[in-house]
Amino acid sequence: WSFYNPPFFHICAAILLRVFTGMGIPEAQSWELVQYLPCLAIFFATIGVYQILKLLDIKGLPLWMGCGLVAFHPSLTYLSLALNNDALSLMLTVWAVYFALKWYKEPSTKTIVGVALCIGLGMMTKLTVALIAPPVALLFIVKFFKEKQYLAHLKQFGVFAAICVPTGLFWSIRNLWLYDIPFTYVQALSPGSSQDVSGYSMWERFGFPGFSDFVRTDSSWSRGTADHNLWSQTLRTALFDDNALTWATDGDKAMASILMVVTLALFVLLSALTVIGLIRAKQTSPVVRIFMGLACVLLLLNFVKFCIDYPMTCTIHFRYITPVLLYGSVGLGLFWSSSKKKLPACLLMGLAVVGIVATSVMATILYVNCLPPLTVA
Repeated sequence: WSFYNPPFFHICAAILLRVFTGMGIPEAQSWELVQYLPCLAIFFATIGVYQILKLLDIKGLPLWMGCGLVAFHPSLTYLSLALNNDALSLMLTVWAVYFALKWYKEPSTKTIVGVALCIGLGMMTKLTVALIAPPVALLFIVKFFKEKQYLAHLKQFGVFAAICVPTGLFWSIRNLWLYDIPFTYVQALSPGSSQDVSGYSMWERFGFPGFSDFVRTDSSWSRGTADHNLWSQTLRTALFDDNALTWATDGDKAMASILMVVTLALFVLLSALTVIGLIRAKQTSPVVRIFMGLACVLLLLNFVKFCIDYPMTCTIHFRYITPVLLYGSVGLGLFWSSSKKKLPACLLMGLAVVGIVATSVMATILYVNCLPPLTVA
């Protein structure tokens, strides 16, 4: 029923499945081994974040904290096991950002091919990867008029369009042509579904909830009423997804509540530091800072619009905005490089370090303790 989704992830998964069954591995175990695909995608997404931070000349403690924020984030732990397109789309988004920044620094046909392939294959994985296209277009336009090498850049833009447009849009055009399915179509659940949150007021859905909602770790799947608040449900799915704590002890659940509070505080802190860094990091090109800020804002606005258009619990999920981890990592690095290392900046950086280390340790302990027993394929 979800055939409207772009096919690249499913093609890769089918190839892997055929390889495993061709090796004589039983089919049921081969299906389990297909989890190598999202696992490797998350691995290379993490490598991509490291490369972006290095490209932006972020060094030392901010580099390792930025990488740690991504490498140990719980959402990427469970997405690395999920047989869907989220992990692959994240990887291609991250590398699209890397190649775009590298092209802006040193324009070349080879690099723009990397941008085109990442965006094109990303859209062939999940159409929302197209959200990175407007910020990339900004880099192209600024470079085009700034350097005035019109012919050379037009040739590169032609190569980009020749690769990216047919790769990224062919599936959407096919579905529109054959089945009259709009480009942005999403399969909606039936009205009156247990996940339907349209009956709640806009404040209940998008306003800041009571503190008790930020320490509750059980998901809507195990409750009588649907989780409906954008803030608390996004935080919950960033950490635990659906019923991830089924095997948790009372001690584990207490730690999970602490993890939610610490993560909420870390989110507020990193958001503030990112804004400060994007504004004050004069050693980084203002165009690059606008690029990163625009990419983050477009992602978040699209998420809010998605939750408004499809008022269901399943749409309020952190997996739709996982690239914010990249932007938070960059923001932390830009903040530190733009600061004068005075006491207030050192204190804020120290709080960020403590928050990242604490959430990484607690999340790792919880996932080691609470995952169900796994069968070796």
